[in-house]
Amino acid sequence: MTNKRKFSFVVVSLFAAFTSFSVFAESALSSVSANLVNAAGESVEAEAVENAPIVLVYYSAHWCPPCRKFTPKLVDFYNKNGGGEAFEIVFASSDRSAEDMFHYMEDAHMPWLAIDYDKINETGIKSHGGPYIPSLVMFNEAGEVVAQSYDEANDDYKGPEYVLKKLKKELE
Repeated sequence: MTNKRKFSFVVVSLFAAFTSFSVFAESALSSVSANLVNAAGESVEAEAVENAPIVLVYYSAHWCPPCRKFTPKLVDFYNKNGGGEAFEIVFASSDRSAEDMFHYMEDAHMPWLAIDYDKINETGIKSHGGPYIPSLVMFNEAGEVVAQSYDEANDDYKGPEYVLKKLKKELE
C-alpha cells in the first residue's frame, strides 16, 4: 500500500471511529435516560436529564474512600452552581448492590438521579468512565463527551476535579 493510500485509510478510519463514537455517546445517554431511578429506588421520568444542556455522569461507590471524600464536594457544587437547571448529574454506581447504592445516595444527600443498578450494564455508559473512580464524564447537548476524568488515549487519570473545572468554565 502506498503512503497516500495509507493516509487516506487512516483518515477514513478516524472519521468513522469519531462519528460512531458520537452516535454511541448519544445512544448511551438515551439509554441512560430510559433507566433512571431516584434515591428511593422509584423509576422516574427523564425530562431533567433529556432537557439539560450539559449532563455529567458520576462514577462512584460507597466502598471507595476517595469517592466518599469527593462526593460532598460534588453535591455542594451542584447545589451552588445551578445543578438541575444549567446542568444535570446522573449517578453510575460501582457499588456492590442496589441497596448499597441507595444507602450511598441517601447518606451523601445526592440530589440527582441514578441509573437503575440492575440495568447499568445494559446502557453502555460504563465504557465512558474509565478504570478509576471517582470519575466524571461531561456530555454536551449533542451527547458528545467534552471532558472526562480519564484520558484513555494517554492512560492519564485526571480525576473528577478536572471535569468540575471545565464545567465551571462552561457555566461562566
